[in-house]
Amino acid sequence: MHVVNKMMVVAAGLLILPACFGDNLAGDWGGEVDCGEDAQYDMKWELEDKDGLEFSGTGELESLCAVEDQIVPCEIVFDIVVEKDKKGGEQDVNVDLDDCELEGVDYECDDIDDAEFDGKTVIIGEIEVGTLVCDFEMELD
Repeated sequence: MHVVNKMMVVAAGLLILPACFGDNLAGDWGGEVDCGEDAQYDMKWELEDKDGLEFSGTGELESLCAVEDQIVPCEIVFDIVVEKDKKGGEQDVNVDLDDCELEGVDYECDDIDDAEFDGKTVIIGEIEVGTLVCDFEMELD
């Protein structure tokens, strides 16, 4: 009977552990930016935990750029801060993009104000890519 109680405690702990760590946004994120018929791009974020509610790091967006009358692949790099309102659960998150750079040229980036975190491993929202407003979905690797 004593062994059964220990097994129940271990089983309960295994069920609770994912709930404790599922709300941590720190780590490598990958996903797609979907601009409909216009294009789809890959995006990556690397986030570090600052205080349990704020996560910061760097990101990359694989895009297409017009160079000398040709459309060529290019990469936009940026600093990113993702802020949650509460420690756990499904919630809106604020995503700030700063220090955007495209092929060595700095420019002002737009923030993502209306992103949603599923409380586990997915963030969805809208982002502007040039003149396009696109949907994105990021997943924690």
